[in-house]
Order: sequence, then C-alpha cells, then structure tokens
Amino acid sequence: SVLEEDVDVVSPNAFGAVLTSDVAGRLRARVVCGAANNQLADAAAGRALHARGVLYVPDFVCNRMGIVNCANEAYGRVGHAPEKDPAVAAHLGREEDWAIFNVVQRVIGESRRRDVPSSEVAMELADELAERQHPVWPGRSEQIVASLVEDRWEAGG
Repeated sequence: SVLEEDVDVVSPNAFGAVLTSDVAGRLRARVVCGAANNQLADAAAGRALHARGVLYVPDFVCNRMGIVNCANEAYGRVGHAPEKDPAVAAHLGREEDWAIFNVVQRVIGESRRRDVPSSEVAMELADELAERQHPVWPGRSEQIVASLVEDRWEAGG
C-alpha cells in the first residue's frame, strides 16, 4: 500500500477511513496530515498512531478552508485573491488564536502534554467550541444540535 511507503509524511487527500489500526501499525511515516475527511477509520486508529509516536493532524483542524470558502460564497468575498480577504488571511496567518497554525499547535501541544491522541484532543476542542456562541450566528450551534436530536440523527433518521 502507498500508505506504507518509507516517507516522512502521509497525506490522505481523497478517501476517508483509510487509517485503520492495522495500517497505523505498518505506517512508516512519522507525520499524517491530509485533507480527506474522516481519515481515521475509528478512535482506535488514532490511539494506534499515538502509541507509535506518529504525529497526526486531524483533517478538520488543518483543512477547514473549504468551509470558510463556502461561507464566503454565501456572504461575499473581499478582493479577487483569497489572501486579500482579511477573513481568509486571518485563518492562514498566526495572529488570531483560531488561526489554523495556532490551533494545530494547540492540539499537538496538548496531545503531548497529556500523552493522549491528537485526534481525541481535537474532538474535545471541537466539542468545546461547539458550546460557544458563534460570532456571526449566536445560538446557531444549539439550533443545529436540537434539529439533529429532533431528526434522530444518531439513529440514521
């Protein structure tokens, strides 16, 4: 498998669930960072990567610009080039606490400090942030969660 090649970085960018516990055990790369959604087949795969000392950067931590672009499509862009839009530039810079670089550093640092998988730290951070009021749509996360519960999302409804 290409995932088992002797490389520095594996970057899953096409398919999700490609990182199983079995693959994690054979991975030779020291870093996994890619854009594919849901790269881990399950939480056990994240624990396996962590146990082997593989630095894993969860997709939703490093690859959120797709959703930022969708928001910009709805609300409009500033300038022709993305880097001219201050909203986009803030995500790509290092000044804002929520800039991609800073969030990756926070997740990796906390993972190392607590000796837990970065995938678990990232999920905890996502859960924490989901509890906060959105600066543009206050209360939106509560509305979304309520609609998921009402529609019985967990049961496939």
